[in-house]
Amino acid sequence: MNASGCFSDLGTYLTMAKRGVALVISGRRAQISPIDGADLATPIREQLENGTTGDLDVGGPRTSTHREVAELAFTTLDRTPRIVSMPVRLACIGLAPARMVAPSAAGLATFLLAGLGQDTAALPYGHCLLADHFQQLTAQEEARMR
Repeated sequence: MNASGCFSDLGTYLTMAKRGVALVISGRRAQISPIDGADLATPIREQLENGTTGDLDVGGPRTSTHREVAELAFTTLDRTPRIVSMPVRLACIGLAPARMVAPSAAGLATFLLAGLGQDTAALPYGHCLLADHFQQLTAQEEARMR
């Protein structure tokens, strides 16, 4: 099962928006279709029940760019978006000093960064929306603060 992106991972954009500025490292038009864990369970169950093997690319019901996800995080918090964009190649160049100190870690980081620049939008599954997930995270944090 290859998920295009998971809601739980994209909460990082909400954290950055709370701090006032979001860093977006990606290809300018790279598309993702993040999926909620509950929605991801459906195609997994279907494959298990059908005895199907092989890879299946799955995504959520909406496709967007990383920048649009960052904008959504700011909108959720009712804040003006302040987004700094960095091309993947520039981020990879920034890892050069790390290659001298920790080459394995730098190699992994380079691999992960390369993925941010790729279109990973996939077949849409489910009904859960990232906007609702961000609202839920915000409400949970507000409840903890009380």
